[in-house]
Order: sequence, then structure tokens, then C-alpha cells
Amino acid sequence: GRGTSQFFSLATCVLLLWSGTAQAEVRPLNIPSAEPVHGFGLRDILPGIRFHQPIAIVNQPGADTALFVAERSGRIYVVPNLDNPTKSLFLNLTANNAWSSALEAGLLGLVFHTDFEANRTFFVYRCLLLAQPGGGVAFFNRLSRFKTLPGQPFVGDPPSEEILIEQKDYAIQNHNSGDLHFGPEDGYLYVSLGDQSPPPGEYELTHQPIDKSFFGAIIRIDVDGKPDSLRPNPHPSVRGGYRVPPDNPFIGFTNYQGIAVDPGQVRTEIYALGFRNPWRFSFDPLTGRLFCGDVGESHWEEVNLVENGGNYGWPYREAGIDGPHLSTAPHGFESTPPIHAYPHGKGTN
Repeated sequence: GRGTSQFFSLATCVLLLWSGTAQAEVRPLNIPSAEPVHGFGLRDILPGIRFHQPIAIVNQPGADTALFVAERSGRIYVVPNLDNPTKSLFLNLTANNAWSSALEAGLLGLVFHTDFEANRTFFVYRCLLLAQPGGGVAFFNRLSRFKTLPGQPFVGDPPSEEILIEQKDYAIQNHNSGDLHFGPEDGYLYVSLGDQSPPPGEYELTHQPIDKSFFGAIIRIDVDGKPDSLRPNPHPSVRGGYRVPPDNPFIGFTNYQGIAVDPGQVRTEIYALGFRNPWRFSFDPLTGRLFCGDVGESHWEEVNLVENGGNYGWPYREAGIDGPHLSTAPHGFESTPPIHAYPHGKGTN
């Protein structure tokens, strides 16, 4: 058995060392009666502090001992000092927040600007129910920029909100994604967006259009307005306050997957597409590579290595196999399979 082989290996080493040194001291072997248990341990670093449906845990540049926790209900809390943890309210965005425990909605993303210490800026992605001019309410996904109060980095300023993108969404409870991260190498803001499930009626030619709305994609935008960046193309969802990186993949396209497109209507913000619900993503701190967990339909989950201009299949492909709409895929459709896929135990794989 494994323990026996380890005993003989250790005993052989000791005997060889003893035989090679005549004066070596002979010491008893202390063989443990059982092998050590390997695994993860848990430690409560916030004793007595509780959160309700936390969706993001974020650090603020320049505040090494502080922790920010965003709840889907619309509240963002800060624990200013992990050495003596207490929590306080950083920002309250519960007004019009489209949230319940049964929805994939609410406040879904939070990130601080990499130069926060100089500009006091942070970004939030959330779902809202907003009154409409003709009466009633409609569901929207909103990306906003906020600031903290001057000299108070642990107090967000609600009136400072600047809306960058506000997109109408006809599938309230599904596939809102909303993760936010700054690229460690390029400094651009990346945002994950679900496919709305089912896709809107404007997707009549293809479920992966680049000239319609912001669905089923990871977008990349320049929130600092660098000189070589471009203005976004006009769209009802675009409020402004950002520009488009010049190396985004679909700038100037007149054709995609064999379908003609107007370059003036292309959503040049798109960095990669073909996602169902790219719920969370992250950048590898060692290599800068972007990894995304995309929520599958009834059978599969997948992890993608996301690259500039990549197409990750949905809804024509899922987890490297045929997807639900493969028969309607455009003639020029091509996609990159995930680097890892696994069944989640529902249905027949």
C-alpha cells in the first residue's frame, strides 16, 4: 500500500546514509501512524459581520486593509480595517433596483478605477426598473461611473452618478452577467453581458450580431478618453462618457459571418462574443490572460480563455458540441471551444 512504500523508501534512504558514514548517529524513525490530511481550511476573518446575497468582494487601490462587499439588493458596504473589522454603508443604490432572491438581477458588478487615489472614481453595473414616458415601467441594465466624497474614500456619492450605457432588456430575470474588471495591461474597463435569453427580436439574421444591442458579449471600453481612442457609434443604449479602444476587433467591419453590416452601426465596444451568461471573469495576475465562466443551458458549464475578437459559440455551439441553434448558424460561423467544460447534472449530456 501507499504507506508501506513510503516506509521502505524512507528506511532505505536512512540506511544508505548510515552505511556511508561510519560515525553517523543512529536515530529512531518517527513514522506517523496516519498520513496528514490535505485540503482547505476556513477562518472567519469578519467575525459577527453578515451580508445578504453578496455578489462582489472588491479592493480599493490605496486601502490595503479595507474590503468592499456589494449586495444584489443594491447596497455596498465597506469594512475599513480588516484588523479590527466593522462594516459601514458605502453606497445605497436600492432605489429602482430590480432585485429579488429569485432573479438573476440586481446590483451585479463593482470595480474601482486603477487610479482611484487620484480620481476617486468607481464603476457599478446594476439592473433597474424605470418609469416610461407612456406609462408603466421597463427593465434596464445600467453601467455607471460614481465618485466618492472628497477626502472620504469610504463614502460613495450617489449624486455623482454618470450613466455610460443603459440598455433595455426584455428578459428581466435571466442572464444579466455584469462583472467588471480593469485590464491589468491595457487599463481598459471590461464588462460581461448576458444574451438576454431569449435573444431580442432584432436578432433575426443571426444570434451573434455585431451591429445590434449589447448582448452575449464582453465589451471593452476606454473610460479615460485616451487620445487615440474612438467615439462609440450612436445607439439608444449609449449615453457617452467613454471611448472605444482603437484595437477593438470589430471596428470598420462591413461583413461578419457572411452577413453584411454597416460599419457605422457596429457595436465597436465588443471585445469577444458568443456567450450565454458570462457570469464572472478574471484576469490571471501572472499572465494577464482573461478567463471567463459561462453559464450553460441544461447540460454543460464551460470556462473560456477569452481573446480579442474571439467567438465562443453560443447558441450555435456549447461546451464544444452542437448548440440549440446550430442549424441556423450563418455560413461563415466559426468558434473557439472552451478550455474546460463539465456537466452540471441536469438532463442527458
